[in-house]
Amino acid sequence: MGDWAEARRQWAKCGINVPDGDGPIDTDFGMICVRLDPWGSGETVFARRIDVVRARVLNVPFGSSGHRLFDIVLHDGAKTGERALNGGTVPVFNALQTLQASDHATFVAFIRCPSADDMAALEDARLPGIGYVEDWSASVRSLCLRCSYGVPHARDAPAPHDERAAGNDDWQVERSLGIGAQGKAAVERLLADWVAAGPGRVIDAIERREGTPSAPAEGQVWWCDPTEVEHAGEDDLV
Repeated sequence: MGDWAEARRQWAKCGINVPDGDGPIDTDFGMICVRLDPWGSGETVFARRIDVVRARVLNVPFGSSGHRLFDIVLHDGAKTGERALNGGTVPVFNALQTLQASDHATFVAFIRCPSADDMAALEDARLPGIGYVEDWSASVRSLCLRCSYGVPHARDAPAPHDERAAGNDDWQVERSLGIGAQGKAAVERLLADWVAAGPGRVIDAIERREGTPSAPAEGQVWWCDPTEVEHAGEDDLV
């Protein structure tokens, strides 16, 4: 609701230490994960809490989710799982809605990358208008994005979706990237500079597709830990 004076008063009454002031809080309440579209695809991304109930998304979400890198989302207060991070774990909270939309849209780039060093060079590259380059081939396991976007690749190779380069026995040459950027021109320049800087680097396609957040179905139980719902009986859900 944006009533920050009342929000601060309520949090203080609950014994939560918040910075002095009257307006919105934007500080570091630690790393968490938020489950975007928890009643639908349930995409889980890392985020940094900027106050008790808001977090800034730090991964590049799928464009179809209707969410973006650096979105500020309102999240639930009940933990619905955990994720590993830096040798420990962080809680997962359901995202309820986007409170402040980011200007960094999601672009999907399909490239051929000869080695892990070439990938590291791209991830470390900096350019105005580019928020973050994420190697989805390393972080997304459940689908082949090239197939879903209709981008050709080495389908007749002995191991589809797993083409390998000589000298890189564990390296998949074909990579799918999520790039949070303010415009396609910045993405094209970033990738063109990367291709020009090393042999064997190829851009197959750059795509942008955006969806809108969905709404929960009536009667749907989405606010519990998915594993608890899966194993619960009817009496447990009443």
